Amino acid sequence: MKTNFSMKRPIVVILALAFMFQSCSIYRANTVSLEEASEQQTKVKVRTNGDENLKFKRIEYVDHKFYGLTKKKGEWVKVELKEDEIKSIRPKNKGLSTFMNILMIGTLALMAPAIAFAAGGGI
Repeated sequence: MKTNFSMKRPIVVILALAFMFQSCSIYRANTVSLEEASEQQTKVKVRTNGDENLKFKRIEYVDHKFYGLTKKKGEWVKVELKEDEIKSIRPKNKGLSTFMNILMIGTLALMAPAIAFAAGGGI
């Protein structure tokens, strides 16, 4: 059975968008200290004094130093964080991130028939 590519295209686009939105993270507006961030053990967004945004899986406190854990090329990397070089630390808002991901996927699921109809040439 031969499948028409134009029929698969909307499905591929919808799945790609769904996967893209799954990785979205929403961070809280209020900032926390390094101590609080290390206790929370959650994703954080760190803004440095040089206006550079760094994202870490979590912040750890080891040997009287703070480290941000991030993954680069499949390897876990520890980046030392110095309190005097940090402008703000914003933790991930887990509840809102989950809600928005579900909302986006639900919206895409509801729009899927309309997208498929439009991509198929309509009436």
